[in-house]
Amino acid sequence: MNSIASRIVITSVALVLCTAATIGAIQYNDFTKDHLAKRQEQLMTLVEREAQYLKDITENARRNAMFLSETPPIQGLVRAHASNGKPSFKSRA
Repeated sequence: MNSIASRIVITSVALVLCTAATIGAIQYNDFTKDHLAKRQEQLMTLVEREAQYLKDITENARRNAMFLSETPPIQGLVRAHASNGKPSFKSRA
Protein backbone atom coordinates (compact mmCIF):
# COMPACT_ATOMS: atom_id res chain seq x y z
CA MET A 1 0.00 0.00 0.00
CA ASN A 2 1.19 3.46 -0.64
CA SER A 3 1.51 5.93 2.16
CA ILE A 4 -1.41 8.22 1.10
CA ALA A 5 -3.82 5.30 0.78
CA SER A 6 -2.88 3.95 4.20
CA ARG A 7 -3.31 7.40 5.75
CA ILE A 8 -6.78 7.69 4.19
CA VAL A 9 -7.75 4.23 5.49
CA ILE A 10 -6.42 4.97 8.98
CA THR A 11 -8.14 8.37 9.04
CA SER A 12 -11.43 6.84 7.83
CA VAL A 13 -11.29 4.09 10.46
CA ALA A 14 -10.48 6.66 13.16
CA LEU A 15 -13.41 8.86 12.07
CA VAL A 16 -15.80 5.89 12.04
CA LEU A 17 -14.66 4.86 15.53
CA CYS A 18 -14.98 8.42 16.85
CA THR A 19 -18.46 8.76 15.32
CA ALA A 20 -19.55 5.41 16.74
CA ALA A 21 -18.20 6.32 20.19
CA THR A 22 -19.94 9.71 20.14
CA ILE A 23 -23.28 8.23 19.07
CA GLY A 24 -22.92 5.48 21.67
CA ALA A 25 -22.22 8.02 24.42
CA ILE A 26 -25.22 10.14 23.41
CA GLN A 27 -27.51 7.08 23.33
CA TYR A 28 -26.23 5.90 26.70
CA ASN A 29 -26.82 9.36 28.19
CA ASP A 30 -30.38 9.49 26.83
CA PHE A 31 -31.10 5.95 28.03
CA THR A 32 -29.79 6.80 31.50
CA LYS A 33 -31.97 9.92 31.71
CA ASP A 34 -35.06 8.00 30.60
CA HIS A 35 -34.33 5.18 33.02
CA LEU A 36 -33.88 7.61 35.92
CA ALA A 37 -37.11 9.43 35.05
CA LYS A 38 -39.06 6.15 34.98
CA ARG A 39 -37.51 5.02 38.26
CA GLN A 40 -38.36 8.37 39.86
CA GLU A 41 -41.99 7.99 38.77
CA GLN A 42 -42.09 4.46 40.20
CA LEU A 43 -40.64 5.64 43.49
CA MET A 44 -43.06 8.57 43.72
CA THR A 45 -45.98 6.20 43.12
CA LEU A 46 -44.65 3.88 45.80
CA VAL A 47 -44.18 6.74 48.27
CA GLU A 48 -47.70 8.04 47.61
CA ARG A 49 -49.14 4.54 48.11
CA GLU A 50 -47.21 4.03 51.35
CA ALA A 51 -48.21 7.51 52.58
CA GLN A 52 -51.87 6.69 51.97
CA TYR A 53 -51.44 3.36 53.76
CA LEU A 54 -49.85 5.11 56.76
CA LYS A 55 -52.63 7.70 56.73
CA ASP A 56 -55.26 4.94 56.73
CA ILE A 57 -53.57 3.10 59.61
CA THR A 58 -53.28 6.32 61.62
CA GLU A 59 -56.93 7.20 61.00
CA ASN A 60 -58.03 3.71 61.99
CA ALA A 61 -55.97 3.88 65.19
CA ARG A 62 -57.45 7.31 65.95
CA ARG A 63 -60.99 5.99 65.47
CA ASN A 64 -60.23 2.99 67.70
CA ALA A 65 -58.78 5.24 70.39
CA MET A 66 -61.81 7.53 70.26
CA PHE A 67 -64.14 4.54 70.51
CA LEU A 68 -62.27 3.13 73.48
CA SER A 69 -62.09 6.51 75.23
CA GLU A 70 -65.87 6.80 75.06
CA THR A 71 -66.51 3.31 76.43
CA PRO A 72 -67.74 3.69 80.06
CA PRO A 73 -66.03 0.60 81.60
CA ILE A 74 -62.67 1.77 80.28
CA GLN A 75 -63.21 5.20 81.82
CA GLY A 76 -64.01 3.51 85.16
CA LEU A 77 -60.83 1.46 84.97
CA VAL A 78 -58.81 4.57 84.25
CA ARG A 79 -60.37 6.39 87.22
CA ALA A 80 -59.81 3.38 89.47
CA HIS A 81 -56.19 3.16 88.39
CA ALA A 82 -55.73 6.90 88.99
CA SER A 83 -57.11 6.59 92.53
CA ASN A 84 -55.11 3.43 93.32
CA GLY A 85 -58.19 1.21 93.16
CA LYS A 86 -60.26 3.26 95.63
CA PRO A 87 -63.75 4.27 94.57
CA SER A 88 -63.96 7.71 93.11
CA PHE A 89 -67.21 9.63 92.97
CA LYS A 90 -66.09 12.29 90.53
CA SER A 91 -68.60 13.20 87.90
CA ARG A 92 -67.94 12.31 84.32
CA ALA A 93 -67.34 15.62 82.67
